[in-house]
Amino acid sequence: MKAVGGSRAFQRRGWKQIASDSWPTQENRPIATLKLEPDDLQERFGLEFSLEQDDLDGVRVAVVELPSGSVMGLVRYEHAPEPGTGLFAEETAPVEKELGEFLQAFDLTPVDVSRQVPER
Repeated sequence: MKAVGGSRAFQRRGWKQIASDSWPTQENRPIATLKLEPDDLQERFGLEFSLEQDDLDGVRVAVVELPSGSVMGLVRYEHAPEPGTGLFAEETAPVEKELGEFLQAFDLTPVDVSRQVPER
């Protein structure tokens, strides 16, 4: 992905936002879809989404590091047919553990998740 916007570093509730260009997208997979849109996440948590472009579409991306050191991406394609923001984790990470830590760090609950990807 090519970055179009920037990202500043800040920290809240044990997580911190990091630059999206430091996130290796080839080594990640979707684990869930949050009901919240990027604008909701920006308003509630101060996340800044950069506008990027990949082979599919324009995409809004924010990357966070959780208290454990896990790095997760929040992704919303401009023309995605379903609402929400995709949550991506490291390819080998256990879905339940990563999703649980993300929800806890952001003070969210399973009600805020519209879809969870099953464990492999």
